[in-house]
Amino acid sequence: MGKRWLGALALVFGMVACDGGEAVDAGPPDGAAEMDAATADAGRDGGSECAPAELACGGACVDPDTDPAHCGGCDAACGDGATCEGGSCACPAGTRDCDGACVELVSDPAHCGACGNACAAGEVCSGGACAAECDPGLIDCGGACVDTGSSERHCGACDAACVSSQTCAAGSCECPVGALCDGACTDTRSDPAHCGGCGDACAAGEVCADGVCGATCPEGSTDCAGACVDTATDEAHCGGCDAACRAGRLCTAGSCGCPAGRTDCAGASTCRTTPPTAAAAASRARPGRPARAEPAPRLAPRASGAAPGPASIP
Repeated sequence: MGKRWLGALALVFGMVACDGGEAVDAGPPDGAAEMDAATADAGRDGGSECAPAELACGGACVDPDTDPAHCGGCDAACGDGATCEGGSCACPAGTRDCDGACVELVSDPAHCGACGNACAAGEVCSGGACAAECDPGLIDCGGACVDTGSSERHCGACDAACVSSQTCAAGSCECPVGALCDGACTDTRSDPAHCGGCGDACAAGEVCADGVCGATCPEGSTDCAGACVDTATDEAHCGGCDAACRAGRLCTAGSCGCPAGRTDCAGASTCRTTPPTAAAAASRARPGRPARAEPAPRLAPRASGAAPGPASIP
């Protein structure tokens, strides 16, 4: 009997340790945010029959696994900064859901170290703790202490944000591969609409391989809608066409996995790192103010028409 209780307790603690709290509450859309999301993610015309994996939402065919305006169901919109992965809203790595928005607890003065832990007037948030000034090497951007060499919201300077899918390296926004075409990072080595450069489209029936249009894909690559890709390493076609890896995962030998130093906790929506220790944040905390509170519970997406307020996942 005792051994069974010990085993159950070990399982519970293991689940708690893996819970990074990065799932996001998908509140009901309203106002301009709803209009913007509908415009950006309208999908194909819903007048015709949708594909088996799609839903007809507002007259358009959408993918509920990836559409942030209809994540898991029609009109179940994700919060500010969140993405839709596998039908669930998730904050990018290094951020957490606070009041429906993805925030960086290490630098956000309104949520410094924990959701709702606001710094006092004149203070900044540095390393998850309120302080009089930023740590060396960090820049004060509206009370948030950031590294402008790597921050995607403040890349190179305060408020100089990179577009979606770009990363900030040495103070410059960069696409992982290819170039920024029509406001999105595009692999110009294989995209038939931008083959070799933005706007350089291949003719009907041609494919794009290594930035050159041709009749067929070379040996060792697969034709995925005109793009010649290596399904052993391509994150958008990992193991097969359109088998995309979730954000933050790499494709190795045709399988998606977390990069070194990150962990996939039983199929969680994002690869998670070990959070900063409470002692590290406490070393910079202002006397009398808690450096870090317990993480907020993970939140479940809300369906359209649900009553306001987050619903905790049991």
